Amino acid sequence: QHLSLPWSWECEEDKDIHLVEALVPEECFRYKRDPKIESRQAAKIFYEKKKSKKARQHHYPMKQLLDPEEEANFLSMCREEVKISEENDDWTCGAFCGEGKYNGFALYPQRFSVNITSHIEWYLSRGVDIKVVVSMRDRTISSKSKLKNHCHKADVGIREDEVALSIMAEAYEKYGKYGSRLGSLPGGANGEERVIPVSYEGMMEMQEVYLQDLYRQLGINSTYVPNFDDGNEKYVTHANVANLGKQELKHQQKDQKIEFDSRPLKPANYQPSPLRGSLLPKKLITVVGSTFLSTTLAVAAGAFPTEGRWIERVEAPNMDAGSIGGKLKNPHELMFEDSITRGATASNNDWGIQHISLPLGWKCDRTEELPDIVDALVPERCFCLTTPEDPKVLEQCRNEGHIAEGSTSWTCGGKCGRGQSNGCVLHPKSYFVNITSHIEWWLARGVDVTVVLPMRDRTISTKEMLEDDCSMLMRAEKENEQAQVSVNHVSQGATARKIVKHINQINQTELEMKKKARVSVKLVKQGALTIKKEAYKKYGKHGSLLKSGDKERVIAVSYEGLLALKEVYLFKLYHQLGINSTYLPVFIDRNAKYMKSDHTFGEDGTMDHKKGHHEKHKKRSNKPEDKLRFHKHKKQSNTPKDKLRFLPWSK
Repeated sequence: QHLSLPWSWECEEDKDIHLVEALVPEECFRYKRDPKIESRQAAKIFYEKKKSKKARQHHYPMKQLLDPEEEANFLSMCREEVKISEENDDWTCGAFCGEGKYNGFALYPQRFSVNITSHIEWYLSRGVDIKVVVSMRDRTISSKSKLKNHCHKADVGIREDEVALSIMAEAYEKYGKYGSRLGSLPGGANGEERVIPVSYEGMMEMQEVYLQDLYRQLGINSTYVPNFDDGNEKYVTHANVANLGKQELKHQQKDQKIEFDSRPLKPANYQPSPLRGSLLPKKLITVVGSTFLSTTLAVAAGAFPTEGRWIERVEAPNMDAGSIGGKLKNPHELMFEDSITRGATASNNDWGIQHISLPLGWKCDRTEELPDIVDALVPERCFCLTTPEDPKVLEQCRNEGHIAEGSTSWTCGGKCGRGQSNGCVLHPKSYFVNITSHIEWWLARGVDVTVVLPMRDRTISTKEMLEDDCSMLMRAEKENEQAQVSVNHVSQGATARKIVKHINQINQTELEMKKKARVSVKLVKQGALTIKKEAYKKYGKHGSLLKSGDKERVIAVSYEGLLALKEVYLFKLYHQLGINSTYLPVFIDRNAKYMKSDHTFGEDGTMDHKKGHHEKHKKRSNKPEDKLRFHKHKKQSNTPKDKLRFLPWSK
């Protein structure tokens, strides 16, 4: 079955929100508005009637109606097998029960939402092994798509979205993994999860690897792979706070202020954390890419303070020296850390949390080559950022972490330190961590390791990488903006000509930088994707390297699903990881600023296009006064050549 929340056609036709118990088999489904017509034909007729705005009574050709004998057979099967009957008090119809000659049909409103929880129970009670796949997609994009295509009333659309989220959250809490109602009904006695959340963004990124895993989860034996067409891309633009809208911006600023106000004061006498009895945690969670999720899990596991922490600032290591090169800039200089940058470990050593970027330390303007790949991200104390003051640290790394030069039985995870650095790991300035070998490195040392892979929209993550890691591109764009401002303040003379020439040079440089940056980012993203796919195939839910009874070592998490379902989704993840916590972070949608702001809404909730959107489609007036008005408001070109043409001294 395919189901939308809500289902059916435009919301202008019916502004009320109707909830029904289940979506029955198609043969038993009819619309309450006119139950004599087969449902697909009815939908087509109603839509065409609305489109043509015909007020007169519509007469249906006989070919649009079922054969009486065929309809009688359907009604009999619906009553006897599916238990849909107005006369049966022990079974429900799923919607309104058909009466009289329609007894056996479930009758539906023109626009309705199905309660997923009761939908599951309706089918389980009839002996059907049912599963519901809930597609988790960015909620802003989902809303924009809906308002564009089949609901042009913003207030109705927003209310429908709220109802849809509450329906999905309830179903996931009750029938998702570790659901509170699993095994409580006949057909669900084995406790098998009935609601499976699937990341739309993850599907677009991981494609066949993610899809094949879903096939196995559903018990489908197939190798079919469709074409993957990313429907999100057309909604994404460059980051701009103006895209948030007033309410969302105000909400995010309030949340950020709360976080800032809760920050602890800088300590007068800083004491670094003491050396723990054991270097290796009992359980390790490695989060790839998302500092929000890694910090949330660290707080929930007791490895990181809720309000953040002050730590000593360190320089990056000097890898060219071939030894421990990182030094404290100033023993007394502290920096505030409101999210974990590399790792954190609970004081009782039960939990360790790591954060990995793919790649770590990469900047697109440093090199055109792909970063190196290392075997593992080792314990932070064994990573050569600072010279250990206590020699016991290196001894711990050698004895517990088995990080030692010359060892034939163990790998260091990176380049083994030598001489006085023996026990320390040297990494390049920029590198990938191979997630598969990272898992095996920690398992070999007796650590229960799990890797969390947040799935986020690939277009947004690429744009974010360009902004964060391509300083040369940002610098060129800034210089261009400054030059454009300068030419606006100069009207004539050699100075103006010189600025225009400079703008042309900057534009060419910016063009080359953009091209180089995008090529670099594309290569790096492909490298990261290859690493993630391999790890997911080998250590995901149905991983090829997992033995019978092994738990999955790579867990895919929908970033967009987490923002939509919030605590319901997060608490399931806690449970899956073995974290006993009720900690809830502040959920801030980092995607929203990348969404194109195309529409505004009137006081009645009707969607209006931005001012001027329809102007280009209007027939231009030939009146002299209108021609003059149009000329006055004509948008001036921003290209250097056209700016030059508008200057008084130019020919």
